[in-house]
Amino acid sequence: MLIKLPRDFFGADQSSQQASKRRRFNLLRNFSIVSLCGFSLAIGLLSMVYRRQAVSDLITSTEESNITLTKVFANAIWPEYGPFLSNTQELSDDVLATDSRILQLNDEMANQLADSPVAKVKVFDLQGRTVFSTDTAQIGDDKSESSGFLSAMSRQVVSQLGHRDTFKAVQGNLSDRHLLSSYIPIQSVTTDQEIVGVF
Repeated sequence: MLIKLPRDFFGADQSSQQASKRRRFNLLRNFSIVSLCGFSLAIGLLSMVYRRQAVSDLITSTEESNITLTKVFANAIWPEYGPFLSNTQELSDDVLATDSRILQLNDEMANQLADSPVAKVKVFDLQGRTVFSTDTAQIGDDKSESSGFLSAMSRQVVSQLGHRDTFKAVQGNLSDRHLLSSYIPIQSVTTDQEIVGVF
């Protein structure tokens, strides 16, 4: 017995197979594209997390170094200059800025800081007045409301990270820099560790 089949019977079967192959190819291609996008996103997120962690670690290590350096400078200059810097209330800002002891301390600091990453050194009295700065124009500035000064007065050692477009440093004018400032209470060794200033 013979059955007459439609002319396109085998052609239709072949075209459905080809369509099926195209669908599988499209599915594979789409899966590959989605996988690539997901992989790229994962790498991007991991890079951001790694960068953030690396920056955080850098800030932490720099902060520790900065605090240690600040303590070293404070311990080095306070025995000689501390009694004067603690008792400048009677001096006007202009007289204080031109006092021979301030000029001598400024020269010593400039020599010590010449090859260091330290940009500026400042000392505040108990009222928050700037009694020393390597930028003598800042002597007399009132920092009594500064969060760093207030924290140091409550016996905390704190650091603050900030960005400056321009900054007058010991090494000259700096531009577009992130700066880490550390505030350390200076404690007297003779009067039960009473705070005598902020460095």
